[in-house]
Amino acid sequence: LGDSDRPPVRMTSAQSPVLAAAEAAMATLIAHYHRTLTGEGQRVDVSAHESLFETLMHAPFYNTWAGINPMRTGKYRLGVSGAMFLHPLIWKCKEGYVAYMLQGGKLGAFSNRTIAGYIEKEGDLPDFMKGMDWDNFDLGKKTPDDMEKVWAPFYRYFARHTAQEVYDLAVRDRLQLFPVNTTRQVLEDVQLVAREFWREQQVSGKTVKVPG
Repeated sequence: LGDSDRPPVRMTSAQSPVLAAAEAAMATLIAHYHRTLTGEGQRVDVSAHESLFETLMHAPFYNTWAGINPMRTGKYRLGVSGAMFLHPLIWKCKEGYVAYMLQGGKLGAFSNRTIAGYIEKEGDLPDFMKGMDWDNFDLGKKTPDDMEKVWAPFYRYFARHTAQEVYDLAVRDRLQLFPVNTTRQVLEDVQLVAREFWREQQVSGKTVKVPG
């Protein structure tokens, strides 16, 4: 992770325990269902190491399909919906940042169309994007110059609003978009607070918040 001209960085926390826990939970449900049918129990054995494979399985195909060896691309994503160039993934807002991938076809159609609707209501949607057929928007046939014209009103829209404002709309309208949170924002997340996800615990004489 990180920018190609800087030292690599780690994710905030390790992925493998979370992914292994999810796979273990799924396997346990399957084993329980099998037991209700047959009366026979099963042993669930999940590898944290192997649980990471699915997150990496796409990487070798960059070389197979396009002859590209993926490198760190920072706030961009290399190759989206068949378009093998850099696409913005992290967008600067009036305050904060959001993560959003403008994808092609039906995968991105709903979110793209909805955000384009917000932009049009604010009078900033270019004529060529009004009534755009997002269901058949083929990124594989677009050039970087084509996409710069499409991305431009999205850049301006996000810059006019805070990350929280955009995220509130995303939750309301079920968009594939989320904020880039700081640690404090994670602790203050309304969903986690409502679920009483955090609890206080004494660690080395200090009261700290821990999950659970």
